[in-house]
Amino acid sequence: MYKLVVLLCLCSTVFGQRNMEYLDRGIMVVCHQRDSVFLSWRLLATDPEPLAFNIYRDHQLLNRQPLHKATCLTAPLADTATDSKWTVVPVINGREYPGNDKFLLKAHMPVQQYLNIPLQRPAGKYAYIVRPNIIINGKR
Repeated sequence: MYKLVVLLCLCSTVFGQRNMEYLDRGIMVVCHQRDSVFLSWRLLATDPEPLAFNIYRDHQLLNRQPLHKATCLTAPLADTATDSKWTVVPVINGREYPGNDKFLLKAHMPVQQYLNIPLQRPAGKYAYIVRPNIIINGKR
């Protein structure tokens, strides 16, 4: 009987693991002010400790030292007349790992604290009611 109880306890912890969905860094950039941007990205559950980040704008490193314990940054915007590509690169033990997550900030973006996401209604014979009240972090 004792062995059965121990076995059941061990099995419940093994099957109790949470399934994680695949997420990328989710980089987002908005024009914070006329001459600066606000950059934000995700810290993933699979990221090792300690972890830091380097930030690149158009392949140019913006920070002098890797950023520790931060997943956002306010940075100067050099030229608003041209598109700029932003990249967040993870740094582990002083070594950069490939940062394949990029964000393209279009030229002449208005100063606003959010991104407009156009909604597309699904085609079909049914009428849909779309309620866009999901905030940027995914919570309602």
